[in-house]
Amino acid sequence: FSQGAAFVQELAMYDPTLFRAVASGSSYYSASLPELFRAARVRFYCATARNDQGIYEQGHRTGRILSLICPDSRYGEYEKRGHFFIEPRDKTGRGGETFIDWLSKALRK
Repeated sequence: FSQGAAFVQELAMYDPTLFRAVASGSSYYSASLPELFRAARVRFYCATARNDQGIYEQGHRTGRILSLICPDSRYGEYEKRGHFFIEPRDKTGRGGETFIDWLSKALRK
């Protein structure tokens, strides 16, 4: 999460062949369009919180776009969770799917 989340997103966009799936909580990384499209084959699980001041404003756009253009990707947004890391039982809001459910599916594909 945090700086580590930003780094893993940036690295996955630099060389998507290194990753099958990426999970990032509270990332502040704001990717360019070429970076986003370069990572379009990687599965992303991104989560931010609206009350994570300074982080949300920079990072929520990247998470939202990745969830739309990358296969089987998810974006979760919390109202009041602050600066956080993804926990195994976190849910994306899709039929009760947890992060662990998503991860196990993403790694099998």
